[in-house]
This record gives sequence, structure tokens and C-alpha cells, in this order.
Amino acid sequence: MRRRFKCPTVKRSKLGDAPGRCLPGERSAAKSSRLSAGLRLGMIRTRLDPGYDSAMFELSVQRVFSAAHALTLAGKRETLHGHDWHLTVVVAGARLDADGLLCDFHVLASAIDAAIAPFHNANLNEVEPFTRINPSAEQVARYIAQRLASVMPDGVSVARVSVTEAPGCQATYTPGFPCSN
Repeated sequence: MRRRFKCPTVKRSKLGDAPGRCLPGERSAAKSSRLSAGLRLGMIRTRLDPGYDSAMFELSVQRVFSAAHALTLAGKRETLHGHDWHLTVVVAGARLDADGLLCDFHVLASAIDAAIAPFHNANLNEVEPFTRINPSAEQVARYIAQRLASVMPDGVSVARVSVTEAPGCQATYTPGFPCSN
């Protein structure tokens, strides 16, 4: 579907409510103004931006680990309970290496396995950093993303980490997303 840009002056069609046309030169001005305003507000860049290459490769690796936790909610600690945590890690990059790979699946899987090894069959409340912070699915996803970010090959970054602690209950951490904390 083509995007329509609103123009300051519009020639109305005879039907009245049908889309009008920009006067000569206004379409490009309206389009340019909208793009630059959007970029100032931190919008995601698009193919319309000059010099932007939107090609991206993504790899995803899934793992499962069993662990228990007890969240503290509104000052009250839950009963200790366990989950089979389903983990999906997505990494992304714009370029492939000399072998035609974004990165080797085995290397990525090994890095994930090392990050989650302390969690296997453990009480997360007793594993760093969850001795100091609530071991919520959100915090687990962020911790894993931060651990992996430091070992990614050049040009590859963690795009998102999703943790499912129960069917239909998923938390996703996306590094670099603007937030207040």
C-alpha cells in the first residue's frame, strides 16, 4: 500500500472526499518535512532515508532451562515455584562474514548456554544478579541480553531476548529501546 502525504495546499477532486493532489513541488516538501521531523523524534529509519540500507540478517536460537523463583510483589514474597523457562535469542547484523554467515550458530548457542548455565535446576533468587533484584521474566531476559552483548562478534548485536515462563506468558527485552530508566 502506498503512503499518502498531506500537502499544505490540495487540489480537491470532484467527489470531495477522494484524496486530492499536491500542487507542484509540495509533495516532496511535505514528504521531506515529515521524514526530518520523524527522525528528530527518534523514529526508526526507513528505506526513504538517504543512504540508509535496510537489509538485515537475523538468527534465532532457542533454549529451555528449568529453574525456580519467588518474586517479591508489593513487598510480599511469593511462594517458591518452578518453571521450564523457554528462551529465544535473536541476533542481527547487516553483513555476512567471509563464510557467508552472520555468525556461527554453534558459537551463538555456546554463548547462550554459558549465560544460562548457572540457572539450570537452580533457585534464581540465589543466583547473581537475582540475589539483589527480583528474578522476573523481564529481568532474566535483560540479564541474558546484556551477557550476550559483550561476546557478540563485530557487526552482530542482540536484537531481542524473549523468555516464556508459562504457556502464553512471555517477556521480551529489546536492547537500546528508549525508556525512562
